[in-house]
Amino acid sequence: MSTYSNALLSQNKYELNMASAIFSRLEIKNQKITVDGSSPQSPEALLAKKNFPFLGKIIHVYMSNGWNWGGRLLELNGIIPLGHYVVGEEREMIVNKKCLIPITHSNNYYIIRSDLKNVLIDFNKQQCN
Repeated sequence: MSTYSNALLSQNKYELNMASAIFSRLEIKNQKITVDGSSPQSPEALLAKKNFPFLGKIIHVYMSNGWNWGGRLLELNGIIPLGHYVVGEEREMIVNKKCLIPITHSNNYYIIRSDLKNVLIDFNKQQCN
């Protein structure tokens, strides 16, 4: 039980730290926020899943492909404004046109694409032609 709770807490802190680092680079006005791909997992969560594979089903990555809970995590922790996180068909349309959104930052974990209408966090790090 402690392995699960430690891994879950670690994953939550890991994602919040990553989200804080991402959005500290941005000034969100009226842009829609979209996630493509999944945030990395914390080292503790990876180790727990390796030792207890069934934990892979119950330790979630919240910032994952527009999963609604990712938006709630960001909103409830004051990282993004309420109502800016995009899911569903609208998200799919933005992701399909992501190559038209300029890259504003990139590192080993993600690419940030941003314009006046959208902020797209690309954990897949897909390069465009």
